[in-house]
Amino acid sequence: MIEALEKLIGPKSEDPEMARKERFLNVALVVLLAADVGYLVYRSIEWRQGRDNLRIVDGAILATFIFLVLCYWLSRRGRVRLSAGLVVVFLFLVTGYLFHTTGLGVDAILLGVLTIFVGGLLVNPPGNWVIAASVVAAAAATAFAVQQDRLPPPIQIPMGITLGLVVIVTFLLALLTWLSTRELTAALCAARARMDELQVLDEERQKLVADLTATTERQAQLLEMVRELSSPVAPVLEGIIVLPLVGRVDEERAQRISDTLLQGIATHQAQVVILDVTGLVGVDGQTMERVLHVARSARLSGVEVVLVGIQAEVAADLIGLRLDWSGLVTRADLRAGVEYALSRQGMRLVGGRES
Repeated sequence: MIEALEKLIGPKSEDPEMARKERFLNVALVVLLAADVGYLVYRSIEWRQGRDNLRIVDGAILATFIFLVLCYWLSRRGRVRLSAGLVVVFLFLVTGYLFHTTGLGVDAILLGVLTIFVGGLLVNPPGNWVIAASVVAAAAATAFAVQQDRLPPPIQIPMGITLGLVVIVTFLLALLTWLSTRELTAALCAARARMDELQVLDEERQKLVADLTATTERQAQLLEMVRELSSPVAPVLEGIIVLPLVGRVDEERAQRISDTLLQGIATHQAQVVILDVTGLVGVDGQTMERVLHVARSARLSGVEVVLVGIQAEVAADLIGLRLDWSGLVTRADLRAGVEYALSRQGMRLVGGRES
């Protein structure tokens, strides 16, 4: 039963707003068609039993039935806007006719309310406001004409039609309330579900930020450790320290090396610093200029700097460069540098030991 009803009124549009209008339009058309069918069946029974003759209003109801079938067919074929417009215009014309023929009777007022109600649901602004204003204007004009006694004698509408109109308007109002409540409930549930999703996403984001922060802190600690290990200051003997340089030396690393060396000089109270460049990679003029800058910074603190480990091929390349070697002592390797440093302190190596 529910599946069959859904096939009759279920929307086919994928747009939520258009689907809402299509559903209500289909429901309104089905209700009106059912009311027309009920009325026509009732009048057919009366006519066959000879209790009443056919009247003009019966033909009007039959024409209305055919028109509503056309509107329903258009709606099911996806022409929702056209069908809704035809229904609203038809209701407005019938309302105007009833205002003219019955004055401000119950039927005209109910149909006017139904027209405003259906127009408000099926027509977008400002069209729905135009419809409401037109119905109100027609009612006001009717009231003025009644006061001025300019309307023809009112036509008596059968009580069955009046009761049917009351039932239809009441049913459609109840239907609107139900549909609105259902849509609001569905929207509220969707909003709550979305809020829960957003809360979960926010918790995941906070956890991710915390993980990233912890990872960044660990990386910073590891980077600091690597920096410290990349340029370690090693005390050899009292007053003598060695700083081995390994890898490439750029501007930033040269500054860190200089800071590390100055701190090591102060910590170990060094008098001689041995810079071992044996492990340098890509030694060129810029690299040696940075190394010499480190050496000059150390000399400004009052120590003697010994540069060791310059390879023969590198030395040949550096000869043609205008580098400031003044005040620096150079030795071939670390052993020779240590022997020089000991000699500056009045000591020497005997069999690999200090003497």
